[in-house]
Amino acid sequence: RGLRAAPAMGRHAARQGWLPDRVIASTARRAAETARLFLEGAKLERRIEPVPQIYEATARTLLSLLQTQPGGDSILLVGHDPGIHDLALELVGSGVDQELDRKFPTAALAVIELPVEHFADLRSGNGRLIAFVRPRELG
Repeated sequence: RGLRAAPAMGRHAARQGWLPDRVIASTARRAAETARLFLEGAKLERRIEPVPQIYEATARTLLSLLQTQPGGDSILLVGHDPGIHDLALELVGSGVDQELDRKFPTAALAVIELPVEHFADLRSGNGRLIAFVRPRELG
């Protein structure tokens, strides 16, 4: 599923202007491939930064990882369920989007605005969901 969905999601993100400054991904082969295909679809050249801690990480671990990132950049975080889904809910809160509450499908994209200047100031619930796009919505 991700082989087809990731490039389409990259193309969609590029059309919407949701292009990341940085890409950090799990060291798992499928996650790295998803990140690479997303970037190809977006026609974007970025180095994929492999981060072993993302594999099987909880939302709390992923939040801590984000808090250590330099500020000012937009980041594409490519990880695994349930951690990535739980992180999205942790950042924006449940009840914001019924589809996001329900499931985070393979290659789905949650665009979350973080109203902080420095990632170190990131806290649970202070993100704002801009969009949640599932691959099946792209046709």
